[in-house]
Amino acid sequence: MGSAQAWRETDVTTDELQTEQDEVARDDAPASEEPVDKTVISSTTAIPADERHQLKEEPFEVPEVTPMPTWALGVMFAAAAAIVAAIAIAFLTPPTLALDRVVMDFDAAELEGMELSDSVYAVNDGYKLVGEQASGIEDNGTGHKVAYIDAAFENESFSVVMGIEQAYELVGREWVARDYRITHVDALPIAPVDADLVLSDIEKVFTKVAPYRGSRIEEVYAGGEFEVVENALDKDDDGNIICRTTIAMHRTLDLSQYDGEVTVTFRFYPGAASSDAGTWRLISADASEESWTPSLAPIKGTWLGVLESTTNTNLILDTGRCMAGLSAGLTLEVTEFNQSSGRMTANITFVAHNHAGIPEDSEGTDGDVVVTLEGQVVNLDPKTLEGSLVPLESGGEQGSFQIDFYNDDGVWEAQVTSGIAGSDSVFALGMTEFVDVYVLERG
Repeated sequence: MGSAQAWRETDVTTDELQTEQDEVARDDAPASEEPVDKTVISSTTAIPADERHQLKEEPFEVPEVTPMPTWALGVMFAAAAAIVAAIAIAFLTPPTLALDRVVMDFDAAELEGMELSDSVYAVNDGYKLVGEQASGIEDNGTGHKVAYIDAAFENESFSVVMGIEQAYELVGREWVARDYRITHVDALPIAPVDADLVLSDIEKVFTKVAPYRGSRIEEVYAGGEFEVVENALDKDDDGNIICRTTIAMHRTLDLSQYDGEVTVTFRFYPGAASSDAGTWRLISADASEESWTPSLAPIKGTWLGVLESTTNTNLILDTGRCMAGLSAGLTLEVTEFNQSSGRMTANITFVAHNHAGIPEDSEGTDGDVVVTLEGQVVNLDPKTLEGSLVPLESGGEQGSFQIDFYNDDGVWEAQVTSGIAGSDSVFALGMTEFVDVYVLERG
């Protein structure tokens, strides 16, 4: 009891003292100011004694913090290190050069414009890209790479596969394509040799044909006509790619003609270097047996006679030559010809000399007349084309004349003999004859 009473007395005294202090403070405040409630609640005034006693017995406690496990700290630091390393790698490691990017960079247009092959008997330009593939990429020193590309091209003669090394340089954070190098070019024929190119080199083809009985094929068919009639790819017994080409040959002379064939063999040789895709080479050529034997040429058509010589029969006086046939010439138009019998139907135009002999050579004189005979029938030897024509009109107003055809070692000639009675200056009843010889050539 005594203890509790002491606590109460102490509390009253305290309250009284606090009241006195509040009154002093109000008395000291300036009169102009409004009263301010400055009641101070002591820490013990508003709290009962039993509760204050309880506060002193239960002080404020700080919450306990659980420390992070060691393994969790390790994970956190490892993750942070990985992030830092990834950032460093992203800035320090060069960017990737993808194969698709190499294909996109490949400039096929430049290579298409090149002659990717070099063959005398094939087309070497006009190539088009038909496929491309990047096969790999390798480092080629710091900031440098090399990409490997296979590109396929085709034209009308070859299929060509080209190997290319494309250089790349790292500029900043980007790979830039630089120079390229062709490592190999491999061609494969997809068509026979070009017929026109073979014919343009026919003289070289003929050098491969062996002579026959002293004759050379280039002489027999000089100035002839040639055509490729067969042309096909093949393989020889060793598996080499070859081409067999058959050329038809024809040559017409004045009275004869030659017909035959020559079979030519070409072989394809693959390239041996990056700039050599492969080429066709002429291997052999063989002429058929009939190529060497002439046959009688069809004579149907127009022939033009060129005056080769002229003479007259006067042996003493007036031996001059009349050259009227030099400018007029002779024309023979064969409208029908039977190759078996030699029967020829033709129109003929020539100069007849209806005058006496002349004392000296002359380009023409009075009495020279142009004679035209139509539908004349001449029976010729079918093997030699020789024969004679004495027209019904001979001996009339146009004078007397006769036409003889000769074969002078393959050269066809027409001999015209003309004159009029009483034209001989020595014998009044005689006749001076003029003989004009014309070489016939196809018109």
